[in-house]
Amino acid sequence: MNTYIVKKILLFLVACFETFFMLFFIGSMLASSAFYYIIRIITWPFRFLQNLYFKVAGKKKKSLYFDGKAVR
Repeated sequence: MNTYIVKKILLFLVACFETFFMLFFIGSMLASSAFYYIIRIITWPFRFLQNLYFKVAGKKKKSLYFDGKAVR
């Protein structure tokens, strides 16, 4: 078999391999961001009611990053 043909076949296989993984990672990123927005849409009534409760009760929201005990 001619080496030119072998090189072309190997190049084609490498290109197929790279294309598959590129599409796989792009798809995984799209799925991840879609999952984030789906969760945001599903949980909006809970967040709305929670924010309304905090506003009516006059309570401050608890920080996710600061517990209020540590001195900065």
